[in-house]
Amino acid sequence: DSENLNVLIFDADDNDYQLILDKIKIKSQDLKIHSIYLFPDNQLKRNLESLLKSSVPMGNEKKFSCIDDYATCKDGLKLKRPRTIDEKEKLWIYHGSFSESGNAKGSKRNYLDADIWDLNSDALNPRKEFLKPFFT
Repeated sequence: DSENLNVLIFDADDNDYQLILDKIKIKSQDLKIHSIYLFPDNQLKRNLESLLKSSVPMGNEKKFSCIDDYATCKDGLKLKRPRTIDEKEKLWIYHGSFSESGNAKGSKRNYLDADIWDLNSDALNPRKEFLKPFFT
């Protein structure tokens, strides 16, 4: 009888992530969590957006300067109720800037498009190493 294996991948950008992680570790016996991994590299308090941004192909990172310029320009307009251009929004704009990108919404992004994402990025190595035992 094989038992299901639960692995929790947790975004480390939560303000209370250490408190939440401590609670999860305490409950991990009940939840049958085999392993816990913190995005982006299981060490630093950053987030999924920092991982994605570090996984763009060489040359494409220049697009973020354009997006930053756009955000600065937009802020200077003093619009009422402007939409904030945070890191999530910057990635949405980045992804949507490709003609073949498909839907730029996070849950609909095509992460397999090598023109948009570099799946061989060194930034992905910690996740690959963490997940390797579960897929071999």
